[in-house]
Amino acid sequence: MASLSNQRPFGQGLTDDLFCLSPSIPSLDGIIAYELKDENILPLMKVIYPRLGFHSILNHLIQSYTSDLSSSFAYIPFPTQKSAILCSDYINKFILSKLDFTDFNEFTLLKLEHKSYELGLQFIQHSGFCLSPRRAFSILNGKESLPLDTQAVSKLKVKLATAYSVCKDNIFLFPSGMSSYYAALSLLSQRSSSPILHLGFPYVDNLKLPKRLFNGVELLPFSRINDLENLLAANSYSAISFEFPSNPELYVHSLPELNRLSDIYNIPLVADDTISTPYNTSLIHSVDLVYSSLSKSFSGYGNVMAGSLCLSPSSSFLDIKDFSCLRELPSLDLYDATQLLGNSKNVEGRILLQNKNAYQIFVFLTNHPLVAKIYHPSICPSYCQNMRSEDSYGCLVSFELVGGYSNFKKFFDSVEFAKGPSLGNVFTMICPYTFLAHFDEFSFASSNGISPFLLRISAGIEDIDECHRRPIDTIKYNI
Repeated sequence: MASLSNQRPFGQGLTDDLFCLSPSIPSLDGIIAYELKDENILPLMKVIYPRLGFHSILNHLIQSYTSDLSSSFAYIPFPTQKSAILCSDYINKFILSKLDFTDFNEFTLLKLEHKSYELGLQFIQHSGFCLSPRRAFSILNGKESLPLDTQAVSKLKVKLATAYSVCKDNIFLFPSGMSSYYAALSLLSQRSSSPILHLGFPYVDNLKLPKRLFNGVELLPFSRINDLENLLAANSYSAISFEFPSNPELYVHSLPELNRLSDIYNIPLVADDTISTPYNTSLIHSVDLVYSSLSKSFSGYGNVMAGSLCLSPSSSFLDIKDFSCLRELPSLDLYDATQLLGNSKNVEGRILLQNKNAYQIFVFLTNHPLVAKIYHPSICPSYCQNMRSEDSYGCLVSFELVGGYSNFKKFFDSVEFAKGPSLGNVFTMICPYTFLAHFDEFSFASSNGISPFLLRISAGIEDIDECHRRPIDTIKYNI
């Protein structure tokens, strides 16, 4: 059973795993200092989410494979030459810079001037194509230093194909959820050079990726969903994309209505089912592409990055001859696939417990006098119509408290949950969503209906009475 409190010091991992993805940021002041890049607190960050910075093992690898470390150049390790070239192409769109790369047996090292380094990091954040820390560890310590199942990728594809009710050949695996979305956009860009139309306020990089690395994106918040058909009639879009459900509002638009519009306007549908997973919802025969971050609920242990892309066998927009572009992109590293396969052995049981616990939290908060607003898939009829079972709501609950910033801060600082980015882990987590994802964009988030003081809970698998109700009840005692 996971710890009730799990309060770990600032900057340490939420677990002791060497490859832990999420740092602990246990206070709102710590989050603000982190977002402001406070020079006094950043050195305390021993763990950083992999798309947002380099694991210490990657830094060791860079130091081991470079002889000209200097103030003039920086280095980024990539899993393939192709991914390094994609990064170079992205940088060259913005700045003339000296770029070079060296191919080693198991990775490619991109050498770039410091003036273009931030653009390189931006590419990694949005594409998720940085070298796997497990691969780097094996390079530095020998191939036998980590478990390796040479059939792990194939086994994962079979497992996901079963969950999605498709053929194994319709499943592609990538280094992260954002890599999977990158792959989906690569497919779509072969068909059209128009921007994406995204429905509902999404996770931040679901906007930044198409905006910065592809043909652009237009956001249509749910408050303006009645404009959808007029937009489709007046403009050209390469696809309609959406999260199922959206993060953090946990809402979806009607799939039958989207199918109707897809047929009329000849436009593919792309869904992100990271939050619901194929174990809670059935989407693949209603859309053309489903991508997902397997780092979240599918893994459950917060120690491996991975993503999947599922191609719908019912799609009229996809042609097998177009899939070659997917095979040119970096695939999921075999060391990470091995870890993910082990993590996912009990995935269905874990997700069932998370569903039930999140629903219990939702019911408790719904009836609490200090809760001003609450979001949960159970109050969205369009979501409920696509559930696999009667309690397939997923692991998330979002809410706002009365009292504004003061109560928001008091509650976050005092509640006894793990605190950091990510979701879907076996232990319950809480994050001040807008502060973490949109710290420099409060007005943008607010204009789309997302409060700066929104809190998001990701339910774990702990006993509900011991590990959920008691900490949640700190609302009563700490505000």
